[in-house]
Amino acid sequence: MDQHRFTFTGATWTYQVINPHDDDDHDGLPNVVEIDQLHSDPMKADSDGDNMPDPYELAHPCLSPIVNEAFPTLREGRVIPGIADADHDGTENRDEFLRGTDPCDPESRPEGPADVG
Repeated sequence: MDQHRFTFTGATWTYQVINPHDDDDHDGLPNVVEIDQLHSDPMKADSDGDNMPDPYELAHPCLSPIVNEAFPTLREGRVIPGIADADHDGTENRDEFLRGTDPCDPESRPEGPADVG
């Protein structure tokens, strides 16, 4: 990845040249797929910042790599409430990711108490 910096008449801006065939965030998704198809960030393995990697969210249709399900978002002037527990089984999506259960299937629940910390 090349990074260029230009300064002219009091203004400074930076741009990056991204190779579409590379995977700059090492998440298994080529840059061109993240930019053109998913509209996710090719420089972040977790584009929406919800602590679940983009490929995991793509593998689970109730999740999205560009929508942080755990927090409310503003879309077209409306607040969309966060859905921290997509399958409504009492376990938040991130905990299901960490514990290896399916966040889209209410029958797939972790056993035992969640780890704290």
